[in-house]
Amino acid sequence: MIDNTLFGIKVDAANGENAKININNIGEYPILNEDGTPISANILEGSLSYVFKYKNQKFYFLGQWQIHYI
Repeated sequence: MIDNTLFGIKVDAANGENAKININNIGEYPILNEDGTPISANILEGSLSYVFKYKNQKFYFLGQWQIHYI
């Protein structure tokens, strides 16, 4: 994967401790906050979409995906 790529992903369940993402079975990578710490349990809610930034074999949690209309 290419660094600084953004991914919008719909989550099917709340996350546990040490959450990871595995896209197309390429391997699991940790989900971190912007400061590099792992996200806490239950930050992600099931049936909602979130944005993650891939960089250095890690996914950084950017927040909930929202559509804006102008």
